[in-house]
Amino acid sequence: MTIENLLVDTVKEVVEELYKERKDVCSCETCKNDIITYTLNQLRPRYADSELGRVITKVEMNQRQFRAEIIAIAMKAFDLVKQHPRHE
Repeated sequence: MTIENLLVDTVKEVVEELYKERKDVCSCETCKNDIITYTLNQLRPRYADSELGRVITKVEMNQRQFRAEIIAIAMKAFDLVKQHPRHE
C-alpha cells in the first residue's frame, strides 16, 4: 500500500461543493488549485499506509467539527484567491 494524505480528496470535494455557492470566484484550474493548496496547507495532514489507518482517518474526517474546519478554511481561501487571482 502507498502512503497518501487522505485530506486531498476531501478538500477537493468540499471546494467543488463550495463553488456551487461561490460563483463570484474564478473556477479556472489555477484558481481552483490555489484554493485547494491553501486549504491543505492550513490543515494537519492525515497520512495513512494501511487499510485500518484509512478507516480510522476517514471516520475522523467525517465528523461535523472537522468538516466545518475544512469549510471555514476553504472559504478564506476563496476570498484570498478572489482578491489575488494568479491566472493569466
